[in-house]
Amino acid sequence: MLIERAMATIRLIHITDLHLGAGLLPRAQGHDPRILERFFEFVHRHPADDRPKWLIVTGDITARGSESDLQMYLTYRDVGYAPDATGLRYDPLRAKFDTLIDLPGNHDYWNGILLNPKLNPRVQRQYFPDASTTTWETGRHLIAVHRLCSTRGASGKEQFAAVGAFRQDDLQHTADAIDAVNVDAQQANLAPFHLIATHHSPAYGSPNSQGLSWKALLDLARLVRRGPVSGILSGHVHTRTIVHAGAGGPACAEVRCASTMQIDTANWTARWNPPPPREFLVHEVDDDMPGPPTWSVTAWAWTGNTFVADPAGPQRVRY
Repeated sequence: MLIERAMATIRLIHITDLHLGAGLLPRAQGHDPRILERFFEFVHRHPADDRPKWLIVTGDITARGSESDLQMYLTYRDVGYAPDATGLRYDPLRAKFDTLIDLPGNHDYWNGILLNPKLNPRVQRQYFPDASTTTWETGRHLIAVHRLCSTRGASGKEQFAAVGAFRQDDLQHTADAIDAVNVDAQQANLAPFHLIATHHSPAYGSPNSQGLSWKALLDLARLVRRGPVSGILSGHVHTRTIVHAGAGGPACAEVRCASTMQIDTANWTARWNPPPPREFLVHEVDDDMPGPPTWSVTAWAWTGNTFVADPAGPQRVRY
């Protein structure tokens, strides 16, 4: 368990569904290099003392899960890249954030074969860490983000239908981590504040298509009660949604980020649905005032040339 230093406000960037690579299907189209470059510019040019210090990537990092797609992500994450021959170079994402939390989505298991009904377990071991927890201590709370893969436990049939499921060892690891955080918080005279980062949304789709299996929904509900967990950070859906606690969704709040850098080819999405927004979210958990932390989310949307903050400003999350 990684513990960060004490501070009053936690600020993190939440991106999802990068779909790095070329892509093969409309909902699996690869990334737009212009959007990726502008995101790197945001990260590098934002004043260091104001830039969020943590990055969470909630799955579907690649378009096909192929070796080339996955290596591309590792390059951006760990090595950096030069977008052209002018000498401009961007440092790796890992160098710009104190903490980087990433996890695979359903696309990241294809191993380059479209809708491969057989999962590729090597992906999990080689490119993504096991289930893990990061905690940040504030003046009154111990804030924990638990990384939980929602694809590793999916069967071939579930993978084909883009349905998520958890592996038992990941669930047990997360349950143990929740208990450990609660003990640490009690010993430090702090209140725990639990968040789970996962790919699939518990409030979208069905156990037959695009959602979580029935067992996964029950497993997640047990973890939420165990925490108790205040919020879930997810992706997969390609639309931004804040599901407030008590609003007909899960027993805790959920914040879904839309696809961040996915390309829109031939206006396919406009034929069936509005084009998916391209954005990233900035979460802020503020512990300055007495009582529970204030959790707010600001969307940074792609305009076709750059990312700009939503003029509506931060949206408060009720949990």
